[in-house]
Amino acid sequence: MADIKIIGEGRSQGGHFQKVKVVGTGRITSELHCEQVKLFGEGKFEGNTSVSRFTMFGSVSMKQSLKAKLVKVYGKLEVEETFQSEIAKIKGWTNVDGDVSVEKLDVTGGLKIKGLLNVGQLTMNLQHEPSKINEIGGEKITIKSRSLNPFRKSQRLDVHVIEGDKIYLEHTTAKIVRGNEVTIGPHCEIEHVEYKTTLKKDNKSTIGNEKKGN
Repeated sequence: MADIKIIGEGRSQGGHFQKVKVVGTGRITSELHCEQVKLFGEGKFEGNTSVSRFTMFGSVSMKQSLKAKLVKVYGKLEVEETFQSEIAKIKGWTNVDGDVSVEKLDVTGGLKIKGLLNVGQLTMNLQHEPSKINEIGGEKITIKSRSLNPFRKSQRLDVHVIEGDKIYLEHTTAKIVRGNEVTIGPHCEIEHVEYKTTLKKDNKSTIGNEKKGN
């Protein structure tokens, strides 16, 4: 299969390719299937994108959906429909209008997801600006806000519902948290917590009501 290479500024139709590389500003005007995308700069993908490895440094806009095995984001990624990947590593910001499904998601920065985040393992270090997610469902969920810069302000996650097996939260505002083992760390505001096995809570957080289930 052929490759796409855009250096400087350019555009290409989609199709089936081996590798896509953009250095500068690139635009893919239709549905794309390929093994690898590497982007350094700005990119716009106007059709559904299916790729094994997607790596970006800069800013990317997806007008439809992104499906991948491995996604690495260094910068800002915007997806107008759904985002699906086996592994995703995000350093920066990702905004998704639809649902997100990832087996292992590691975030240093922020997320804005209007739909459901369905995740096996989520590790999130909130930085830069506040995050907002409609609903999180997963197995192991860890939310923190840590920075090596002592002068940097801690950021928060605003979420409607979190459901998981093992949950650890800091700097989180949520209406409902449901889990097996639940730890509410510092600086959380939770309206309702349901837990099956254990509930641990920091005295710097507030919980409206809590219920132990079967």
